[in-house]
Formats: sequence, structure tokens, C-alpha cells
Amino acid sequence: MSKAKRLLLTIVIVLIAIFVVMQLAIPRLTAKTIEKELASLGWAESCQADVSAWPFWELLSGKVDALHIEAEEATLNQISVTLLSLDWQNLQWSKNSSWQTMPPNEIKITMDEEALMATLKTNSPFDPTEVRINGGSIDIVGQVELLGQTIQITTTGTLALADAGLNLKLNEITVHAGNFSGTLKDKLGKAINIPFDVSPLPWQVEPTKVEITTGKIEVWAKGGLK
Repeated sequence: MSKAKRLLLTIVIVLIAIFVVMQLAIPRLTAKTIEKELASLGWAESCQADVSAWPFWELLSGKVDALHIEAEEATLNQISVTLLSLDWQNLQWSKNSSWQTMPPNEIKITMDEEALMATLKTNSPFDPTEVRINGGSIDIVGQVELLGQTIQITTTGTLALADAGLNLKLNEITVHAGNFSGTLKDKLGKAINIPFDVSPLPWQVEPTKVEITTGKIEVWAKGGLK
């Protein structure tokens, strides 16, 4: 092989190596910047971002093939979340826009029993002390203030989508002290509404599907501009 061919081959190998390094590094640097922005919001214990762009120089013009964000142990206004997943496809950023100004293509919220209990403490008229999520129902043990007394109760409910969030329908209420079942049903109502006001997220969030499995609730939603 002539010197010219060896030099050309060396240049090609170096260029390929530079391309591979940049293809890995530039999207990761962009993801790190997003993670810093998420951390500054202070609404989740930890956040991770993953950015995909091919080729990497598309990022320089604001083009992103896919963006995935996961936030753990997040507090969204009155909703406690175990895991929040946000997904975008085919984003186009500019000087005046970013991922925060563009609603995700898919939003997924996962709540375990601890997160649901914290959410119910904020959104229900009673104070839950234990929550068990079964395949088709939710069992709640708690207490409610009634006529100057603290009444211990157990209730079973089913969760479904509502116009502005989730609706926990109370199927049965058991009172562990006293004969207040009728009054309690009047106080608690037939259902507990959990509104999906998920600020500080900068978008409107509309639930589209909910699934309940043992130990957790998964809610899918779509985002829109406020």
C-alpha cells in the first residue's frame, strides 16, 4: 500500500472515530443539560433524560429524534408519583422553545401504595393509614373526624378515569367503632375525585387510560399547551 493510501486510510479511521465519539457525546451532553433544568425545578428526587438524534449535528439545528425523561419520587401539586415517564418524538427546538414548551407525545404516571396514600391524604376527607392496591380494587384503612370524634374505618373502592382526573368509587365502608355508617357515607360521598392538576409540569395533562395491578396504578395521559 502506498503512503498516500495509508494516509487516506488513517484519515478515514480518525474521522470515523471522531464521528462515533461525537455521536455518543453530543446527545448525552444535551441530556445532561435537560437533567440540570429538571433538577432546578425541585419537584422530583432524581431525574434522568435520554436524547436521540441521528446524525448528532441535527441537534445543532434543534432537531431531536426522541427524548425520554424519567423522574422518580415526584410531587406534582396534589399528586404523589412513584415514577413519571415523558416521551417526545421528532422535536424541533428554536431559540424561543425547548422541551418545556412542547407537550410530550406520551405521559405515564406510576403510583405505588405509598404514593397513592399520600395523594389520598391531600384529596380525600379522611386520613388513610394503610393502602393496599389489589388487581381490581383498592383497600383503604384510615380515620375520619366526625361529630368531634375520630372514627376508624375501612373502605374498598375501584378506580376509573374521570373528566378532570381519577375517580375512586367507594363500594363499601366499614366502621370499626360506633354506628356512623350512614353519616359517614354522606360525609365521604360515593366517590373521591383526584384532580389531575400536575403543576409544576408546564402542560395540561389529560388521563386517557388507567391500569391497576397488584401494588401499583399506572395512568397514561396526553399533554397539551396551557
